[in-house]
Amino acid sequence: MITSDGSVIEKAADLGINYFDTARGYQSGNNERHGGRRAQGPPQAGLHLEQEQRKDKAGALEHIDTTLTTLGTDYIDIWYLHGKNSGDEITDDLLEAQSIAKKDGRSASPA
Repeated sequence: MITSDGSVIEKAADLGINYFDTARGYQSGNNERHGGRRAQGPPQAGLHLEQEQRKDKAGALEHIDTTLTTLGTDYIDIWYLHGKNSGDEITDDLLEAQSIAKKDGRSASPA
């Protein structure tokens, strides 16, 4: 999602689009705030978190908590480890963080 125009987001939702790719790294850090306005509307699926900066479990869990607060929701549908260039960058710590978030309801499905 690269627009901050709420009418574009609302029109997309009205047309049945229910997947909004949100990430703090998009739009100079404003993307989650803009996506959060949509998340506070009628329930929908498909909030996507980019998680490329954090490399440890504690940092990843802090990141998802900040995202949930910014989006104004208590869970995301997909927690995507984006921007990894090799399998070595997907650490056991990150996978454990995803497992914890799924178990406690912060993420419906790690990807």
